[in-house]
Amino acid sequence: MNRVLSERQAGRDDGSVDLVWVNGANFSTGRQAEAWRCAWTDLLPNMEYTDPQDPLLLNDFGTPVEGCEAPWHKAQFTFFYDSEAITDPPTSLEGILEWAKEHPGRFTYPAPPDFTGSVFLREVLLSEAGGADQVPLEYSEEAFDEHAPAALEALREVAPSLWREGRTYPRDEQALNTLFANGEVDIAMTYGPATLTDLVASGVLPESTKVLTLDEGTVGDASFLAIPANAADAAGAMVVANIALSPEQQAAKADPEAWGQFTVLDPGLLSPAQQDLFEQLPDSPIVPDYEELSRNAHGELAAEWVAALDEGWRQDVASTR
Repeated sequence: MNRVLSERQAGRDDGSVDLVWVNGANFSTGRQAEAWRCAWTDLLPNMEYTDPQDPLLLNDFGTPVEGCEAPWHKAQFTFFYDSEAITDPPTSLEGILEWAKEHPGRFTYPAPPDFTGSVFLREVLLSEAGGADQVPLEYSEEAFDEHAPAALEALREVAPSLWREGRTYPRDEQALNTLFANGEVDIAMTYGPATLTDLVASGVLPESTKVLTLDEGTVGDASFLAIPANAADAAGAMVVANIALSPEQQAAKADPEAWGQFTVLDPGLLSPAQQDLFEQLPDSPIVPDYEELSRNAHGELAAEWVAALDEGWRQDVASTR
């Protein structure tokens, strides 16, 4: 992102970056800086296999896509647990926090601004507000002042019951996975549940790992590919983005033995032969299908919420331990 912006500021029209797997915050920053090429995704033949009304494909962290990036795969924030240690797992985020208080030292989360830790903060925000429909998508200081205090208070209350009494937090999702694999915590989390199948099969995570679905659902999102406005080979980038959307590539990426990511294609728009590509994929013994995993899912808040909550956590939660 820094390279894209610096080359644009330098007036280069032959940028060294042609295609970016961009996250929502950087997409928003790029939109504000007019750093992305727009109105190009309608040129991709394979966009015909996507649902034009799919809400996950219309907005990226609250920023309208508007043809400025092409969808690549879907993700769903997911909790997982050790079924040998927990026989009656909680079924709500409020329940997870209560479970943590009842089982001191057996739960924690990555320290924001780690990506996974930041998502967890937003889930607590929505839970404490009474549901995703209670928090406005767009960020404002008024909305933050209304909803953030309850979330930060809930995080302060649970902190003494966390791993190492909340005095320190794992630095990222991989560090949390290590604690889980070593039996130091019993619940962990990821925004990439498709990877759990391989992590268990390869022995990184225990065979007793099971996905924990919440009654109120969790946040879902889509990954996108963007083309810088000054890309030297925008046409080539479009070809790659179109290939990435092809049913063949989407099915290959959805294979748990390859990557296991959830497709952005609408099965109802595929031919029988194309649908068969997905139907032939092996079922995961760990991860339920996307329909079950995304039950009651809600979309991401606007990117401005991320930094504000991270800073609120740093000041009101981390600094108090």
